[in-house]
Amino acid sequence: MYGFRKTSRFGRLLDEETSDPQFEGHELRDILECSPFNEMRDQVLFPFLVLEAKSETGDSFDDIEIQTAFAIKKLLDIQLKLQLATGERSQWQSGPLTWFLSNRGDEWRVAAAYVEMQEKGTHYVRNLSLNPSKVRT
Repeated sequence: MYGFRKTSRFGRLLDEETSDPQFEGHELRDILECSPFNEMRDQVLFPFLVLEAKSETGDSFDDIEIQTAFAIKKLLDIQLKLQLATGERSQWQSGPLTWFLSNRGDEWRVAAAYVEMQEKGTHYVRNLSLNPSKVRT
């Protein structure tokens, strides 16, 4: 997984109070999950890219997608909570987006997953956008 690196600037931003009335008086770090990992030396914040590689004789691409589905949903949830907690102050217009690169031997696939807010709730969308399998590395 790839995301932002923990820096002092991120630390200062996470120390700010949220503008959400529901969490008035709380800092962003108190109400947000910034990383799906517990403790890491170089913690990855707000991950946005998942890379999964298998051998050519290993799992199928369907198996790879199933294996990473929970991780991708988790990353989207982290980004969605950030967007909701920062409100209009964030000026984030596109919404949560996670890229997924998978390869099996020398065959690669690229996909994107994003969140659509609907009246009935949150909808997670996977878009298998590119299949550059004809392009060999």
